Amino acid sequence: MRRLSCAITALLVAFLFIGLTAGCGDDGEETSVTQPSQATEATTGEDTTSASVTQPSQATEATTGEDTTSASVTEPIELSLAAASPTTNDGTFMLLEEWAERIGQETNGKVKITVYPGGTLCDQTKIFDALLTGMADIAEGPAGWAPARFPLTSFSGDALHRCPDSVVATKLMDEVWKTPAIADEWVDFQVLWVCGQHPSYFLLKDRAETMDDLRGRQIRTAGSQGPWATAVGVTPVDLPTGEIYQALQKGIIEGAYIAADKLETMKLVEVTSCAVRIPMCTGVFVTLVTKETWDSFPDDVKTVFESASAWARDEMALRWDEDVASALDYAKTEGHEVIEPAPEEMTKILDALYAEGHKLAARQEDQGNPGTEVLRGIAQAEEKYFDEVLYDYYPVYDAY
Repeated sequence: MRRLSCAITALLVAFLFIGLTAGCGDDGEETSVTQPSQATEATTGEDTTSASVTQPSQATEATTGEDTTSASVTEPIELSLAAASPTTNDGTFMLLEEWAERIGQETNGKVKITVYPGGTLCDQTKIFDALLTGMADIAEGPAGWAPARFPLTSFSGDALHRCPDSVVATKLMDEVWKTPAIADEWVDFQVLWVCGQHPSYFLLKDRAETMDDLRGRQIRTAGSQGPWATAVGVTPVDLPTGEIYQALQKGIIEGAYIAADKLETMKLVEVTSCAVRIPMCTGVFVTLVTKETWDSFPDDVKTVFESASAWARDEMALRWDEDVASALDYAKTEGHEVIEPAPEEMTKILDALYAEGHKLAARQEDQGNPGTEVLRGIAQAEEKYFDEVLYDYYPVYDAY
């Protein structure tokens, strides 16, 4: 009986031990089981507890590298450009659009420039006024359209009489632009680039090759070119570019002093018979913004503007030369005559032009502007590039 009692007691102890260990297994081993957040962190390396969940904007930034918070979104810099070109198919206008597109791409869309042809935003000859009044943010055009505002700059371009093309004209203007008096005229602006235009031709209804042939003819000239036209014997007529074709067609004028590419782009070949090469004046084309606008640009945007503008300056000069050569070739196929005055005749013309330069420089001096300093700068530029300027039979310094 005693043995049976001991056996029963041993059996009860065994059952109790099994029950206790089974109970622990059902409840889970609390000291060794990892909590859900810890398990995720252990297997993924990420903490998924509620205290460390990344906010939506932070999660997007972590996966895309971009900050999508509303505070960081900036509007693009939108700028309007008033161009001198009267039509959108003009080569210069198209180059300005390329320049604007280049800036947009290189700033990753930070800058958007819309180019407007002449007469759209403002009067074609008032683009610099439009810049100062805020009607336009960027202006591109000849300084000769504003001789009262930029008297010495306008004078310097008009007094360049020996440029064969735009590339050389731009080289000369880079030198002349170093004249302190000219730099002073642009203190309110940030000049993006300066380009010397291919000298114009006399596009005439009737043939001419000497000063006597030109004398008294009604010729359209632009801006400050009037006195120089008078010096070579013609009667200057001031007309907007867009009115030249009709004025020639109706006989209101007998010719126009204008870039030869207009034979093709403006179809002036239809209303003229010859192109006389007399580089009476060289246009100075300037592209600029106000200092206030420039100072508002971030540094990275300024860097892009500087790079793109250097490209535009060189490209503009090259394209102008190509356009002129192409237009003259086209005009010849249409029966147009291209005339080069003989050396003795060209000497007479240059004598008259340089004499006029002295008069205009003296007039500038009377107004308190150092016109003689500008002529000296031109002479030095022509001497530096003497192998590239026209008429090597005509000396540089005799005129100054």
